Amino acid sequence: MHEGTARSGERGAMTCRGAVRGILRLPSLAVGLLMLAAEPAWAHLMPAQQGTLNVLGNAVFAVFSLPLSALRGVDDNGDGHLSATELLAHEPVIRDEVSRRIRITDGTRAGQLEFLQVTAEPDERDSASTAGSSHFVVLMKSGFDAPPALVRMESDFWGAAASERELSIKATRGAEAEVAVLTPRRESHSFFQSRSQVAAGYVADQLFSRVDLWFVATAIVVFGAGWQVGRRDAARMSAMASPPQC
Repeated sequence: MHEGTARSGERGAMTCRGAVRGILRLPSLAVGLLMLAAEPAWAHLMPAQQGTLNVLGNAVFAVFSLPLSALRGVDDNGDGHLSATELLAHEPVIRDEVSRRIRITDGTRAGQLEFLQVTAEPDERDSASTAGSSHFVVLMKSGFDAPPALVRMESDFWGAAASERELSIKATRGAEAEVAVLTPRRESHSFFQSRSQVAAGYVADQLFSRVDLWFVATAIVVFGAGWQVGRRDAARMSAMASPPQC
């Protein structure tokens, strides 16, 4: 009897250990599903023109608050807000625009867009409000064959207002965290670069900025020289056209 009880206890312990191992194998999936299935009120925690990238295993989970004014043909009544009715009518178009204009890669290696959800939250905190929102929240999951080493994000999702032409992104990977600001003049950023990669990027930026300054300076010199020549030619032609003085 004692032997049967002992065997039963061993089987129970093995089952328990297997269950624990199964739970430990799914932390990233659980966290990702919790993030993607968050209550609508959670979206208020993402301020306008901000976003996050969270690297978990082979996937990048992203949340963005994007401007409605960056889209065409979605704001049916022209009030500058995305209502629930408008979202329902145009969600496929919005999803297509987001997936096309926001790209998350591992360096030059593209991932697979596995999930994309769009949520329209009212600007007012009143849950009964139907006014809609000037921004909408996007939840995305991009999967890769291996844990991404160099997370690169590129976006050209810019609104009409000046305040809608900057997108602040915070990327995390375990204990690592990095913040970047995308603008129409700098529409991409690579997170978690090595020191050598950062240095190379800095040198390239400085080189291009110096080249731009050189072109501007050259244009000013050429324009100035041309203007001086033009003045001399005009004076010479004026003298030739003037009648002789008696």
